Amino acid sequence: EKFVNDFLKEAIQDIEMTGNKDLEAMVRALQDGFECCGAERPSDWRNPTSYCCKKGEISCQASMMFTEVSHRSLQDILFFVIRLLKSDGNYAKFFAPNNKR
Repeated sequence: EKFVNDFLKEAIQDIEMTGNKDLEAMVRALQDGFECCGAERPSDWRNPTSYCCKKGEISCQASMMFTEVSHRSLQDILFFVIRLLKSDGNYAKFFAPNNKR
């Protein structure tokens, strides 16, 4: 669990400091797909509204304070997916080279 948390926090830091667009696209896709923000919480980002709100989403800033307390974290969701894959035996297949399933 610490590995995933450290990776996500380092990714966020890298995105903010270097502007790594490929990494940003990956993290945004995960956050959008799982409807979450940050590794553990929105404040993992220095400016969460820039990285967690969809363009044109007016209510996002107001909901950010509520989300800080009550949201699902990206790391929690990834742990859930990994546990789910492990429980039905698909873990090894999912992470196999070239996705040989």
